[in-house]
Amino acid sequence: MENFDVKDLANNKVEEIALDSDVFGIDPNYYSISDLVRWQLAKRRNAIQCVKGRSDVSGTTRKNYKQKGTGGARRGSLRAAQFRGGGIIFAPKPRDYEFKLNKKVKRLALRSLLSLKIKENKFVIVNDINIDEPKTKTVVNSLNRLKLDDALVFDVDAFSNFAIASKNLNNVKVLSVAGLNGYDILNYSNLVVTKSAVKMIEERLKD
Repeated sequence: MENFDVKDLANNKVEEIALDSDVFGIDPNYYSISDLVRWQLAKRRNAIQCVKGRSDVSGTTRKNYKQKGTGGARRGSLRAAQFRGGGIIFAPKPRDYEFKLNKKVKRLALRSLLSLKIKENKFVIVNDINIDEPKTKTVVNSLNRLKLDDALVFDVDAFSNFAIASKNLNNVKVLSVAGLNGYDILNYSNLVVTKSAVKMIEERLKD
């Protein structure tokens, strides 16, 4: 793959580095991207709906009618669904929506997203994001110099001054390489990666 420019936060070219074409230069596989996002959203889905069934309702367990001779149906419990205060039939219960997704599909989807950002010219590599003080104004000025409306930033450290200062901004999110995920990459137009993070991403996503 051709060399890629490395910039500083003032948008000045510092150097060039070679990117691994197997990670940053593949043809995007949109099916794997779709599977990754569905898997990620299913994992975070909080299914807490819960309604009491017949066994959950508090009430007497005595037999309310004698078995024969009433001329009516033989109803064995006052907690049955047809009585007021009875349990709900087939009541919804908490469940887990997570499903299995192979590691190869996850890596393929992430490589596809990274390659797609490069093809769309929405990928920026910076030498570092070190700032002296955690000031939001410094982060805003850096984005303006880089000509970015929003940015998902990947760095080795997710607790740097830059990361702390960006918490006040809705259009900036800083993650460590360990937090690399498809949903956030799709959620932001621009992807900013530090030079040290690039090497870690390449090591993580290689087959």
